[in-house]
Amino acid sequence: MLSNSYRHSASSANKYYESPSAWLYRYGFDVKEKTNDKMARGLASEVGANAGLTQNLTEKQIHKAAVDEFDKIYDGKRSDERSYVGPTAYNFVCGLREFGKPLTYQDKLLKQVSGLNREIIGYTDFGYEDLIVDTKATLACPSNIFGFRQAAAVRQQAVYAKLSGKKTALLYATPRKFALYRVPLYLIERGWVIMFDAFKAIEALDNLVITPEEAAKIIPLNPDSFYWTDESYKLAQEKWSS
Repeated sequence: MLSNSYRHSASSANKYYESPSAWLYRYGFDVKEKTNDKMARGLASEVGANAGLTQNLTEKQIHKAAVDEFDKIYDGKRSDERSYVGPTAYNFVCGLREFGKPLTYQDKLLKQVSGLNREIIGYTDFGYEDLIVDTKATLACPSNIFGFRQAAAVRQQAVYAKLSGKKTALLYATPRKFALYRVPLYLIERGWVIMFDAFKAIEALDNLVITPEEAAKIIPLNPDSFYWTDESYKLAQEKWSS
């Protein structure tokens, strides 16, 4: 069912773990997600922060770099999210300054892990000698990373830690503040077990069915997930009814 080019990723495993039908729609039927304004906010804030750190930009310059990137990603469309990217990017910079200039940004990780048939791929945000910091643009910083709302982000860091051999941290930033949390080892180990099991389950399903239509007969379409938009769910209904 899966294409030869498919590789496991944290986003794929998280989606399969949280919503198998949303996973099937994305990776089985191979329907790529459109970039929305919230996604554009996160990407633009990261790019603005990277420019600020590597080019030693002023706060005003960081704001401009982030807004310019938002306009580029979101093709100049109007959105309230545009007003958030500048201050969010600056708060990312404030949270990252203690680590110095990053050695990598959007570094590609690719590894074959024992027990899996497919390779695992990942792209890390900000890399340092012994640490990876993953940035999350949000409108409300969590008070900790131990709740279920942050579980997917922590599981993502478990994958990055196993692929890179480095420690990981999560940096949340809003237009007003930031919060940095280093991910403890026990959460890395716990998250990796969950993700590895998800990878194995994906491979088992792929071995069981030839087409995504066959998989849709096994996996019911579940509308109760944040992964769906009105448009994507309507298209998914057509896939499941075919």
